[in-house]
Amino acid sequence: MPSTFTDQSRQKLFFRKLHRALAPIMLGPLLLTLLTGSAFQFAELLGKQSQFRWLIQAHKGNFGPLHLEVIYPFSILWGY
Repeated sequence: MPSTFTDQSRQKLFFRKLHRALAPIMLGPLLLTLLTGSAFQFAELLGKQSQFRWLIQAHKGNFGPLHLEVIYPFSILWGY
């Protein structure tokens, strides 16, 4: 019995499934950067940036004992 899928359509299906699995994961760092950067700018406008330094640390990829500052920008770039 002949296959109904060609190699090209199988490849497209594979990449769609891969995209569906990775897109939500890649959205996380992008949303975190957007939210922490915007919130810190708001705190800066209010003159309270010293109380919200943790926001800029999270914005840069520094999560307490976990320092992702080197790879964090690239993970955001991969999300684009």
